[in-house]
Amino acid sequence: MPTVTVDVDVDVWEVIGEASDEDLIDEMKDRGYNVQKEEFDVATLDSEDLKYLLNIVNDASIEGRRVYDKLKVLRFG
Repeated sequence: MPTVTVDVDVDVWEVIGEASDEDLIDEMKDRGYNVQKEEFDVATLDSEDLKYLLNIVNDASIEGRRVYDKLKVLRFG
């Protein structure tokens, strides 16, 4: 039996646009994600918060050093 190969372009955004929110949420939940439709507040850290955390973590263990490097990137870019 011969084999036929077909190339198809699919516009993913068109498919997503046609799906309902509930369908998309169900799909994400089925894949193991936690989904929240409502917006939620995200706490932000200002420069002083980061400076305080850097001082605490700098005095911590070797594991704290790993966190220190990440905080430093957040504060100084």
